[in-house]
Amino acid sequence: MQRQENAIKKWWWVITFILCVFGAYIHGIREKKQAIQNLALRLEEMQQEKMARLQEKEELTLQLASFEASAEWQQSCHGSFDEANP
Repeated sequence: MQRQENAIKKWWWVITFILCVFGAYIHGIREKKQAIQNLALRLEEMQQEKMARLQEKEELTLQLASFEASAEWQQSCHGSFDEANP
């Protein structure tokens, strides 16, 4: 029993250091998991934003194509009308 107490008194700082390092390690692991979760959430939000912007781009492209086709149609109609009635 005396021998065990002497060993603890002699090595208390090593045991304390190991416990502190282990606590810091566990804390770091928790922070890393939280950071990964935050980044995964941010990635999901950005992917949703990307999809919304791509859909908006597609809609605008279709609107532009429709407008250009309509403008060409109007020009062709006005051109033939102007040629028929000088």
